[in-house]
Amino acid sequence: LDTHGLLSSCRPMAPDAWLVPALVLLATAAVVLYQRSSRPSIVCGFVETLANYKPGRILDLHHAYAAKAKGRCWCITIPGDPLIVATVDPAVVDHILVKKFPNYEKGPHWRTIFNDLLGTGIFNADGAGWKKQRKVASHEFAAKTLREYMFGQFHNHGKSIMRILDEAAAGGASGVSSPVDVQDIFARYTLETIGQIGFGTTLHALEDDGSIANSFGDAFNAGTQLSGDRFLDPLWKLKRLLNVGSERRLAAALKRVRSFSAHIISLRREESQAELAERQDLLSRFMRHMPTKGADEGQEFTFSDTELHYMIINFVLAGRDTTANLLTWTVYQLSKNPDVITKLRDEAEEYRAARAETAKA
Repeated sequence: LDTHGLLSSCRPMAPDAWLVPALVLLATAAVVLYQRSSRPSIVCGFVETLANYKPGRILDLHHAYAAKAKGRCWCITIPGDPLIVATVDPAVVDHILVKKFPNYEKGPHWRTIFNDLLGTGIFNADGAGWKKQRKVASHEFAAKTLREYMFGQFHNHGKSIMRILDEAAAGGASGVSSPVDVQDIFARYTLETIGQIGFGTTLHALEDDGSIANSFGDAFNAGTQLSGDRFLDPLWKLKRLLNVGSERRLAAALKRVRSFSAHIISLRREESQAELAERQDLLSRFMRHMPTKGADEGQEFTFSDTELHYMIINFVLAGRDTTANLLTWTVYQLSKNPDVITKLRDEAEEYRAARAETAKA
């Protein structure tokens, strides 16, 4: 072996040849160190998250981590998922959702997971798609007629809530009052109300025979839950490909949801612009932006049937569970603070008396 010849053929690198790889290594190290230093120090691991991923327990877990973080931020690590940062800090929420909202996109990972449920809807959209829906939605929600329509729906179906509670308190034929599941009642109340606001359709969710509501509501609940479960299931894409397990159930649930909305959209498409103008629900309002025969084809916004489906489903998601959970939590807090109930009743009585005096005048 001619080691002398071998060594003599190996020329040393020029001094500046090391500069580029050295800078790359330095930049990489800086990014890693920055990410580690900028991420919250309190971390909720995958095993702990999975063990507590059950109704009633997952919220308690994050409540405990919020206490550990002293009201700031903490991390959730899941294999295969980007780092998740959770927060209960109002300043951070304001920063993300208001001040710097364009900087915080959903990103491809989120959009892929929720694509089957939310599609191109506003809660799964970024960039131009989000701006298009936001512009139309903000215009419609600013309309006084829609606000009045929404208030009327909540008020009217609120009377049904009072009827159910009065019947439970009276006890029926036995005369013995019975307990009620307020979370179930409020879930049906918001489903009925949001169904009217979103689709302009009566679901009969607050009636004994709420078969339409049960079918749509159960499918919608399953679709939401199973879509969220994908974050913890590294095999969900394979399951979807093979149409097995949770992905098979998700596909069946979403098929029922799409069938429901497709039927309503097809019926509404048969109506004239004048008939749509008489309706106040969101679906009809969005459909007014669609070009009709003889109309100017250059309208700024148009929506396909698929876009309409996803838009309404996104708004149902936004209004249903959030409102139901808020009402349930309010009742729970009131039950723990009877002095506040007394103040509420006094205030309501003062308001009723003032309205009665106004009516007399």
